[in-house]
Amino acid sequence: MYSAKQYISHLKSLVHNKARPQRSIAMQYTFEEVLEFIIKYYKNFL
Repeated sequence: MYSAKQYISHLKSLVHNKARPQRSIAMQYTFEEVLEFIIKYYKNFL
């Protein structure tokens, strides 16, 4: 698990749109979660 500093650093690295950092972080976080779910879900079928 990430420490608090590492996690904040990771979130800051996700920002691509400096005008709307919260939206950018939320979109990237959601993308990562969905991708992880899909990989785990389809792993059982391959």
